[in-house]
Amino acid sequence: MKGLPLSYNRDLQEDKEAIFDSSDTVKDCLLILGELIKKTAFKIDNTERSCQKGFPDATGIADYLVKKGIPFREAHEIVGKIVKKYSKGYKELSDISIKEFKQFSPLISKDIYKTLGARNYIKQYKSHGSTSPRLVQKRLSAWEKKLKR
Repeated sequence: MKGLPLSYNRDLQEDKEAIFDSSDTVKDCLLILGELIKKTAFKIDNTERSCQKGFPDATGIADYLVKKGIPFREAHEIVGKIVKKYSKGYKELSDISIKEFKQFSPLISKDIYKTLGARNYIKQYKSHGSTSPRLVQKRLSAWEKKLKR
């Protein structure tokens, strides 16, 4: 594209057609997606139960231990031992008693239950773009305002 003048050049006209076609396609897709989402029904109970499987809140325990002053490497090791022990019995982390938790670290106290379970786990993260319900609602509101313009 050497030697283009400083203003509009007719040689650049052919790229516009593809852009307009793409724009039309995206608009059509968004209209279809809007209708699809309106008619979608979510089984929240099933979703929440599925979120509990596989110890997804194990990372929350590691973060909890780090906040209590344990180095991350050690916290990771402790969590690994907890998961290894209780994965065989198909027990969820929130079902483990405080007495059982204390076998792995004396720093664990009853406040650990505030980090366990899918709902509690997502509340822990409060950075921009995180899963915190408050921040998700804030982003949804911002997008609703933008889309209504």
